[in-house]
Amino acid sequence: MKHTMHMTNRKSYSIKLVFLILIGVVTFWILTNKSSEKIMTIPFKTEKGWGYNIIIDDNIYIHQEYIPAMKGNMVFQSKEDAEKTGNLVIKKMRLGQFPSIKINEIDSLKIGLCRFD
Repeated sequence: MKHTMHMTNRKSYSIKLVFLILIGVVTFWILTNKSSEKIMTIPFKTEKGWGYNIIIDDNIYIHQEYIPAMKGNMVFQSKEDAEKTGNLVIKKMRLGQFPSIKINEIDSLKIGLCRFD
């Protein structure tokens, strides 16, 4: 009797584990499969430079007026720089990564800097 109960608990545990893994896989797929959504970078002119919006299905997901990861109010000098940075954010989102930008990534994109406090 004790042996049968142990097997039943093991089977129940296995079913729960498979179910949790399945939920994890489906959740990961939903979060990383942005191909069904219309996602894009829209650069915009600010008073002192450029910024960008990340648009998902016609809704603003991220509104970025300043260069991320930089101290102070650093703005993009060009529309192209804002767009390159926004496109990197989208790339990270599509890979299931947190959409933050690091200073070394700004450097690697060769972004021109303008400081306005």
